[in-house]
Amino acid sequence: MNSMGVKQGGEERAPAAAAAAAPAAGGGHGQHAAGGGGGGGGKGGKKRGHRAKDIPDEEFDAEIAGGIRADVRMFSGCEDVQTSADVHDVAKFGLPDATGAGGACTNAVLANVKDSKPDSWMSLLKGMRSTLKEKKFKQIPQLATSKKMDIHSPFDLSGGDESGNHKALLIGINYTGGKGELKGCHNDVKQMREYITTHGYPADGANLKIVSDDGEHEEPSKENILKAIKWLVHGAKAGDSLFMHYSGHGGSVKDNTGDEEDNKDETMIPVDYMKSGQIKDDEILKELVMPLPEGVVLSVVMDCCHSGSILDLPYSFDAKDGALELVEAGGSGVMQKKKNFNVKKKMHKAQGKH
Repeated sequence: MNSMGVKQGGEERAPAAAAAAAPAAGGGHGQHAAGGGGGGGGKGGKKRGHRAKDIPDEEFDAEIAGGIRADVRMFSGCEDVQTSADVHDVAKFGLPDATGAGGACTNAVLANVKDSKPDSWMSLLKGMRSTLKEKKFKQIPQLATSKKMDIHSPFDLSGGDESGNHKALLIGINYTGGKGELKGCHNDVKQMREYITTHGYPADGANLKIVSDDGEHEEPSKENILKAIKWLVHGAKAGDSLFMHYSGHGGSVKDNTGDEEDNKDETMIPVDYMKSGQIKDDEILKELVMPLPEGVVLSVVMDCCHSGSILDLPYSFDAKDGALELVEAGGSGVMQKKKNFNVKKKMHKAQGKH
């Protein structure tokens, strides 16, 4: 029998076991399942891999730029191998008027933007790491991007033109009444909705969509989440700013295509996952990232387990203490390519190439 674990206030507890159809679980806000797979491959009789580590930087950058045209930035609450946390009371993060349960990642972000806009992505990452450590959370924030961004560059959740369209999708799943139920995801959506209005996003209307099992919005089924993602990217044009926030369970399942070095695909867990399955990183890359044209800026916050590479973006920064200290000491703040990013199998597959 598989189970989902839920962390409350940094402490893990094990609720009633989930149904056998569920993947094996990690801690709160997440699930985990081992997998198998392969990778690599030769070309033209000459052995050469398709992973980033086998490709010169300039060539890798050019191929990425030719496939992923938009400027995509994603904050995730933890590394792929880590679980995130469902916190009893987010008041501990010092947020004004914030009470009740919530996700550690969402509230670490909000705690570090509450007084004024951070001057850089670096300062926000450093603040998030400090906040999580202070509250006794082991999870390590990640920043993943589609472009070779410098983390010293100014922080902004918009990034497009002031005259461009601002469109936001917020997804919060408590799995209400089910096994592995969470308590804080609806609250996360509420708080994030209030915050993004300070970055030009609408508080309501045609350019805001909420998908949640709160009884007031569209049910977060697999079908509805994928439809909402397509809604978010539909009609996007240069100068537009898009935003997506997901708070719920995240997982990892067996990679059957050989494009993952760790043999696992990271996943979003819809409310009907036992019937319809999970939403794999491959599908998120294909539906959310690849359709966007050049000049669009997409910002994403993923508050779930196993989420470090859940958008399959090619560049990343792991906000471990040593990495932050190295950058502060004068080291390069430019995002590095993921050494095991398989260009052919990841991007070409998402583009429908073989």
